[in-house]
Formats: sequence, C-alpha cells, structure tokens
Amino acid sequence: MGNSDHTTAAPAVGEANRYPFSFQGVGLEYFKIASVNLALTLLTLGLYSPWAKVRTRQYFYGNTLLDSAAFRYTANPVNILKGRLIAVCALVVYFAAQQFFPLTVAPLAFLLALIAPWAIMRSHAFNYANTEYRGLRFHLVSDLGLAYRVYGPPSFLIAALVSLGAVVQPGADLEPSALNIALSAFGPLVYLVLYPLFVTRGTQYAVGQARYGDAVFSLATTTRRFYGYYLVNGLLYLVATVVVFGGFFAITYFTGQEARSGAATTFRTPLNSLAGVGMAGLGIAMAAFVMASFKARGFNLVYNHVRVNPDVQLTAGAEVLVLARIYLVNYLAIVLTLGLAYPWARVRTARYLAGVLTLVSVTSLDGYVAQAERDSSATGEELGEVFDLGIGL
Repeated sequence: MGNSDHTTAAPAVGEANRYPFSFQGVGLEYFKIASVNLALTLLTLGLYSPWAKVRTRQYFYGNTLLDSAAFRYTANPVNILKGRLIAVCALVVYFAAQQFFPLTVAPLAFLLALIAPWAIMRSHAFNYANTEYRGLRFHLVSDLGLAYRVYGPPSFLIAALVSLGAVVQPGADLEPSALNIALSAFGPLVYLVLYPLFVTRGTQYAVGQARYGDAVFSLATTTRRFYGYYLVNGLLYLVATVVVFGGFFAITYFTGQEARSGAATTFRTPLNSLAGVGMAGLGIAMAAFVMASFKARGFNLVYNHVRVNPDVQLTAGAEVLVLARIYLVNYLAIVLTLGLAYPWARVRTARYLAGVLTLVSVTSLDGYVAQAERDSSATGEELGEVFDLGIGL
C-alpha cells in the first residue's frame, strides 16, 4: 500500500547510469526567507507576493541538485505581477457582472473559457523558460491548436456549468424545483467523472511539450491509471470522512443521551472528553494519511512515466506511509509552534520527495547535457512575452 505506480524499468539499450536528485535546503535558512516574504507581503497588501514567490522558488530550485548541479529559477517578478493583475481583473469583472448584471454571466464565462487555453499555455511557457539546469533553459513548444484541444473542453464545460447554474437558480422567494436540483447536480457530476481525463490530457501536454535543448519529453502513462489514482484516493477520503464524522457524531449522540437521562457522572464526562480528543487525533492522523496518499501516488504516477528521448527516464519511489509520518510530524510541529515550524516542515517534505527521485540514463549525464547545449535553439526572445498565472503542473 506504500508505493503506487512505482516502475523502475531501465531505458531500452545500454547499461543505465543512475543520478539521484537531492535537496540541500535547511529549515532555518528558509525560515528567514519566508519570514521576510510574509512581512513584506502584508506590509504591501499583497503586492510583494510575486517577489516572494520568486525568492521561494529560487531557494527551492537552487537547493535541488542533480549530479551535483543545482537548478535555477530566473523569473522576473514583474511578469508574475502582470499575470496576477490580469487574473484579478478578470475575476473582478466576472463577479461584478454576476452581482449586478446576471444576464452577462454566460457570455463572460464563455469568453474566459475562450481565453483560458492560451493563458494556460503561456503560463506553462513562463515556468519552463525560467527554469535552468547547467546554464541551459527548458522551454515549451507552444502549440496553440493542441492547447485548445486539450484545455478547451474542460474550460468550455466549466463555462457551460456556470451558465446553467445562472439559468436554473431560483429567485429568493422561490423554492428550488426538482428540475433545478437535478440540473445543478448533473453538471458537477459530469465534470467529476471527466476530471481524471482532463488531468491526464493536461499533464501529458505540459510534459510532452517540454524541451531541454532538443531533448523531447513525454509522459508514457494512460488515462486508466489516472482514473485508478483518483478512485483509490477518493475512496480513502470517503472512508476517512465517514470514520471521523461518524465517531464525532457517536460521541455527541451518547453524551447527549446521558445528559438527557441524567446518567452522566464525574467519571463518564471526562471519558467522553477523552474520546473526543482521541477522535480528533485520529482525524489528524487520517488526514495526514489521505494527503500523503494523494501526494505520493500522484508523484509516482507522473514521474515514473516521464521519458526524455528514448534513453532517459525518471523513477520515483515515494511511499505513502513514510510521507504520512512526515506530514503528521509536520502538522503537530506547525500547531505546537503556532505556524512558526511551517518553513521547516516544507523543507523536510521537499528533502524527502527529492530523495526518492532518480534520473536513469543510458549515456552519461555530462555528455547528454553537452549535446543538448549544442543542439539548443534560442528561446530567450520568448521571455518578455510570457507571464505567469500561477498555473503549474
């Protein structure tokens, strides 16, 4: 139950060389960065947040090593600010229309859906173009037609659901009809059923359009695996929710029954309180396990199927139980320190995830990078044109 989609097949030919990733960050170092970021973000009412994001990514990228060489994040915070201002303006216009001009909601939703695939593509391009390894940038092959085929269906489905919700919503003085309820439930259910398909196609686009020099990335996985991933984790989430809420309901019910019957005693009341504390602890432990399952299985599902040309691949071995223990300790530390341990917890998680990731290559990594540098096409001119909307893989 610990591992998911943990395949370690070697590349097709030759003897494989293994290059493990590592993360060298220290909690105290990141605490200083995070503290300054938080203070300046609050003092500037959020305007500093793009600079905070760049400083954070520069720290985590710069401390992530592959074959003793660190990655670099080179984004201009001004471009991130532009992307965020565009997104905020779009949301303000949309919610203002929803509040004061309800008839314009549907056209605006479809207009945003029309723009969304282009914006997602440019956001991916921004993140790749600002990532470097050994002096060579990654880049995205910006295929707009493919972006619309991949991101268009979910974008327009969301627009349709938003429009449908605006149409079937009853007035303030009316009770919702059965048709209202059916239509309101049907749309989200359809989206939920299709969501793993959308995630599969979006992830395949984000990975498959990536380049490092002339090296071509691909994601050799299937929609069926993504459906299995969401099914397993969805069931875990459902079981955890039923157990925790069921336990709290049972404690509350029996405590109320005792109070009404006068059976409560000085011994019984503390026992019920202790049961409530125990159930809260169980809830935290189960939340850590469910979140670890989502993270570890998703991490393995993606990275175990990333290929670079025919002779390079990634392997990942994140274990659910190990990550759950890390999350549980992180949660307790954050609660006990009133949030001060968050930077330490984040560094601790990053160290584990980097440590279970390995690059497997038939050729030496030095030779591979040198060849990529010789064959690299110029992508620097794209940097001034792209921006970040916070949409990542």
